[in-house]
Amino acid sequence: ITHDVEMMREVGYCSGMENYSCYFSERDPASPPITLLDYLPKDGLLFVDESHVMVPQISAMYRGDQARKETLIDYGFR
Repeated sequence: ITHDVEMMREVGYCSGMENYSCYFSERDPASPPITLLDYLPKDGLLFVDESHVMVPQISAMYRGDQARKETLIDYGFR
């Protein structure tokens, strides 16, 4: 933690800074992080360009998470 604080003081950020976001925004550590959707009104509409890039990335994230879980199950972690 000391190294992270030094980096934030010197350059304004550190590796893994997302782990400290709840403290900077004065949120409960157990609460989910703030996302772009939190800034949109409830009836807001968001157009996403470059969907040919985004959709495969979402699919890859799902498959990667599924593979990680299967590996944990295969080695007895449940």
